[in-house]
Amino acid sequence: MPDVALRHLRRLPPEVQHEHDAWTKASVEHDDFARAHRLAVALLEYGDDPELIEARLRSLGVAPRSAAEVADNARQLRVARTGASPSG
Repeated sequence: MPDVALRHLRRLPPEVQHEHDAWTKASVEHDDFARAHRLAVALLEYGDDPELIEARLRSLGVAPRSAAEVADNARQLRVARTGASPSG
């Protein structure tokens, strides 16, 4: 769905403008999380240590909260795939 032009947003009631703002932010967070997940899976496939994935994601511009959650998911995925211990 395309963005609403700012000139059109200004014409909407304040509560609708607020809802639009909240929706936009949630969409960005979801996109950031999806991007982080794809990067983490790629890093795992290339043999990166799951303990380093959070730092690598952050260095690639992923938001800290998304990077931490995705890194934890990557560690769990590694355990599920390999039977390795969760701590290493």
